[in-house]
Amino acid sequence: MARWNEVVLGFVKCGLLFGIMFAVLGIFFLNCIGPWLNSPNYKPPHLSFIGDPSTSMGIAFETPEACNATVYYGLSETDLNMSQTDNQLRTLHFFNLTNLLPNMTYYYLINASERNYAFMNVVETFRTAPPFGSKDPIHFAVLGDTRPDIFGMTKHKELLDLIKPRKPDFILNVGDIVLGPTYTHQWDRFFYEIGDIAKNIPYMVSMGNHEHHEAGGEADAGRTYLKYMHFPGVEEYYAFNYSNACFISMNIQSEESITAEQLDWLNKTLTNANNSVEINWIIVYFHTPPYCTTESHPVIVERVVEPYLVPFKVDLVLAGHHHHYERLEIDGISYVISGGGGAELDLFVTPTEWTSSIANTYQFCDILINGTVLNLYCVDYNNLIIDQLTLTAWRNV
Repeated sequence: MARWNEVVLGFVKCGLLFGIMFAVLGIFFLNCIGPWLNSPNYKPPHLSFIGDPSTSMGIAFETPEACNATVYYGLSETDLNMSQTDNQLRTLHFFNLTNLLPNMTYYYLINASERNYAFMNVVETFRTAPPFGSKDPIHFAVLGDTRPDIFGMTKHKELLDLIKPRKPDFILNVGDIVLGPTYTHQWDRFFYEIGDIAKNIPYMVSMGNHEHHEAGGEADAGRTYLKYMHFPGVEEYYAFNYSNACFISMNIQSEESITAEQLDWLNKTLTNANNSVEINWIIVYFHTPPYCTTESHPVIVERVVEPYLVPFKVDLVLAGHHHHYERLEIDGISYVISGGGGAELDLFVTPTEWTSSIANTYQFCDILINGTVLNLYCVDYNNLIIDQLTLTAWRNV
């Protein structure tokens, strides 16, 4: 009888184990399901800066089937009197609307004679930047590590729903937007998640390690990122000026990505920015932070921070990679880690000697530059402000 009870108990334990396994697999499966699976290789329009943000706007989208496409645009919803046509049958469509007027709201509509997807023949809007050096206010949001975790869960869309009513001029994502670069459905998911906001507001991304080589993507080396993203210059790293600020995006998704070519470009970009009388602010953003409570990255400090960021007196450095919020003050530079954009949070965070603020939560940063004053607010997923930073410009004042 005792032996029979042991057998029964063994079956019960096995049943519980299998039940837990199926439950975990079920959660993984359910969280990976979404509208993006019904339309593979479908990416609604998303805006980005390709040239001068005050006189141009980039529009990109992907259609599951090849087609010709035309973008009609103008200063009135009822008078889209300008157009740009792509006369080649293709699935990936990139447009750069140029010769626009600064600080103006434009209306646009996408049309393709062979196809009619949901985003086509719908009038949308975007706004060009103020003239360079105008000192008009700049409002932008920052978040990072918005990729799904291994269970397919992310807070990315919920955070964007909090950002959208704030009406920023653009969004910066400091990288890790997919779990792995070879997972095609995750790119579809990312563009689905940003679709509601990026059709009107430029969404700029720095390359993360998960876009470059993580999760089975060693052979990709960032090629899929470059396939879908449309930014200035070489696109792995780029810069743009907006009002009285220079924004510099670097490819620091690993220490190996800090190439001599990129450092030469950084030196020239920082030199030009510091020599410009129109610029009060220099803001640099990339994926892996030089300083962090969970792990330091001395190679970045040695190769980027000490020879470039400190001598050129960069005002603000934005990064992610580590899944929490942290603000550090070192050598007169404010470093902000905004890695709570959706992926699994860090388990333990303990302040360093340089840490001014730290929080283990999902969040984004809401930043407003008004002339020579910069205010940064860290907002958690409950829409509560959990940290605040104010900086005063010293450059060209």
